[in-house]
Amino acid sequence: MKLTARAAGSLAVMLALPASIAAGSARTTAQPPGIGAAIAANGQASPVKAIRWGDARLIIGGVTRNIVSFDTAVREHVDLRMVFLNWGSTAFPATEIRNNAKAGAQSVLELMPRNKSLIAIGDSGNTGYNQWLHDFLAPKIAALRIPITISFGSEMNGPWYSWGFGRFTPQVFVRAWRHIHDLLAGTKAGPLITWMWQPSAIHFSTPNPVPWFPGSGYVNIIGLDGYFVLPQDDFDVIFAKTIRVVRAITTVPIMVGETAIGWHTGHALLDMQLLFRGIRRFQLKGLVWFNINQRSSSIYHEDWRIQDRPWLQRSLTRQITWTERTRSVP
Repeated sequence: MKLTARAAGSLAVMLALPASIAAGSARTTAQPPGIGAAIAANGQASPVKAIRWGDARLIIGGVTRNIVSFDTAVREHVDLRMVFLNWGSTAFPATEIRNNAKAGAQSVLELMPRNKSLIAIGDSGNTGYNQWLHDFLAPKIAALRIPITISFGSEMNGPWYSWGFGRFTPQVFVRAWRHIHDLLAGTKAGPLITWMWQPSAIHFSTPNPVPWFPGSGYVNIIGLDGYFVLPQDDFDVIFAKTIRVVRAITTVPIMVGETAIGWHTGHALLDMQLLFRGIRRFQLKGLVWFNINQRSSSIYHEDWRIQDRPWLQRSLTRQITWTERTRSVP
């Protein structure tokens, strides 16, 4: 879902959960090898363990301005919180990432290359962009001693962002992704980072995201973004085709990377049931709920907050609980 610059900036301000809520039952397993050693080498234990994406039972995340309100609304401990950072910014969201970790949630740092050249980003000889990665971003992540996930250039196969379809070729995007991955992997931050590839699902006229896939060796989790907007939308219309084409090329685990149900589908309760039925049927790892009121008359930028529809809020809670019960403990 396209975010304005103002909205993306405000979303980077996240709140910590009270310890009583943060102590909720974990749905994820211990961190993978290497991350614990990296944290120990820095002399301080991380308050959160890295998610082992392949072993996780059910991952619930949120894009929200008030994480306390969201957690309370769904009556669940949230595993992921999305934090946005514009490429080249020197305002690193360290406090938000620490607060998320104290609450027991892993941060997904979405790097947004707004009005930047993906050709330059992927150029190993570009001193300016490499310097920001190596001398600013990597030390900031390493200093936190907290596992995080990075998502670069989300929804790259859609035309609505400056780095998206029609602006740069898939080959240019892949080159940029691999360069960022390899550069950060060679720093002290490398062992702390896992990688989320986050395309838009094949919905409306959005093209197949497969050409933008960086390769299984560069991605730990795939997050597919898609929304219930029109009456004809259901899980299969939004996600099924994309799941099938992606699984034809990789075994990297998949989750719903961003979703919500609009006010105009005419059957929101059924949509919620179909969303989780699809997650169970395709054995997806979970979902991230876009919990923002975008204050627009457009059906594509509306009030997605679950708290504003208590009946849908209760349905979301029930579906999470039911899905947890149907999945065995790893």
